[in-house]
Amino acid sequence: MQLLRGQQCAGDVPTIASQTGTNGDHPALGIAWWELLDNTSECTDWGLMTYTHGSPCDANQAVVRTGTDAYGTPTGSEATNYGNFWGSAAAANMTQILSLAPQQQHSAVVTGPGQDR
Repeated sequence: MQLLRGQQCAGDVPTIASQTGTNGDHPALGIAWWELLDNTSECTDWGLMTYTHGSPCDANQAVVRTGTDAYGTPTGSEATNYGNFWGSAAAANMTQILSLAPQQQHSAVVTGPGQDR
């Protein structure tokens, strides 16, 4: 279900951001998520994080297999592989942010330590 939510979010973000009022304003400020954690009384996995470890609902942490992340935090041991919500949602939001940024040409020379710039 989380994978489908992420895919839906990826479609919703540009649609919401592209809405324009009759006066030319863009009235949408963003999306408010209803649940941080899954609502167990509703038996759904609508949350942004799991109850088990407070892990984000992504393909690396909200999974059955156990392990640790790059910081040594336990991952896995979920009831099922929930799917990757965060990957699609993060990509959609970053694409939207970049589309709003002024288009500028930058030229930069990257040098290592001790090299002339």
